[in-house]
Amino acid sequence: MPTRLSTQERKAQIVLAALNLLSTVSVDCLTTRMVAGAIGVSQPALFKHFASRDAILHAVMDHVRSSLESSVKTVFSTAKGAHEVAQGLLEGLFRFAEAFPGAPRLLFYDAATSGNEAPPSLHAQLLLIVSRQTTLVTELVRDEIAAGTIPETVDAGRAGELFVALLQGELLRWHLDSSARSLLDRAPGIVDFWWAGLLAGQPQSVNECNSVRSRVAKEALVELDVRPLLEAGVDPFEAITDTLGTLQPNGSLVLVAPFRPGPLIAVLEGRGHTVDSGEPTGGLFTTLISSKPDSGEPIQSLLDLRDLPMPEPLEAILVAAESMLPGEFTLARLPRFPRLLIPMLESRGIVWSCVEEPCGAAIFHIARPSA
Repeated sequence: MPTRLSTQERKAQIVLAALNLLSTVSVDCLTTRMVAGAIGVSQPALFKHFASRDAILHAVMDHVRSSLESSVKTVFSTAKGAHEVAQGLLEGLFRFAEAFPGAPRLLFYDAATSGNEAPPSLHAQLLLIVSRQTTLVTELVRDEIAAGTIPETVDAGRAGELFVALLQGELLRWHLDSSARSLLDRAPGIVDFWWAGLLAGQPQSVNECNSVRSRVAKEALVELDVRPLLEAGVDPFEAITDTLGTLQPNGSLVLVAPFRPGPLIAVLEGRGHTVDSGEPTGGLFTTLISSKPDSGEPIQSLLDLRDLPMPEPLEAILVAAESMLPGEFTLARLPRFPRLLIPMLESRGIVWSCVEEPCGAAIFHIARPSA
């Protein structure tokens, strides 16, 4: 008797079946009947897990995004320098495309229809994947410009766009010509070609030269909910880095997103930021990103006081406040907004900031002003 699959296992099986089918049929021709037949179940059984073909396609895109982000995280943890990281990113994408030829078909379908026929939310997911690739490479180039490896005349944003255009063009060429050489065999030459162009240098755009990144830091704690950007298919990385630019040297950004931003975390940790990402609550991830201090020293760990019985969280904050010297701060997660604590802190000359998380908990920042 065959083993009965769990709900999650069946969903994963359906997603992989749809992705494999897309390697031989167009998106328009893919049907729930085909997917059900591929895994040997009836359509009614399929509909117990996904209500429609579009729901399956959404799950396919989630799988593609998750797989690519896992590859990105591995690359950032092992590769050194923009050239090596870019090659790792390209090889990861090409390796996935060769394993699942149906993934590029989704991208080409969306481009051919200009997003007019694809469901709007699916179109946004596709745009987000492309936008995220561009953003990651753009930030890599910016880091190399700052390090002096690449001429400061290079337009980092344009470099990111051209890198993605190169990999998309190679994917399309490979997709159209089944006799073409392996994608992985061609990856090093593509990166070398792109890198040589960066070393030669190109003039920056006016917008790049007049970047707002030089704004003066002033906030201790800021919340940024990136769900509206993601729903529009926009990678939120630029909004996140711009917001980080508004923070004090000991400030923190509370990032709210529908998934754990793995590639973002890898990039920011590489730049010296401290990142704390907890478990999801209500389908949302709250990630705390601390600004990089002027001293270059990492910010202390976040105190998690949510599981302590009352009034112990409040007592712990008061003890921390009493021990702080001028210019020092404490960052903590509390079970809820500490209204009773505010007057006691203010009477001691402590300044505070608070962001309430979607789950009802609170992230609390206290500091003793410098003399």
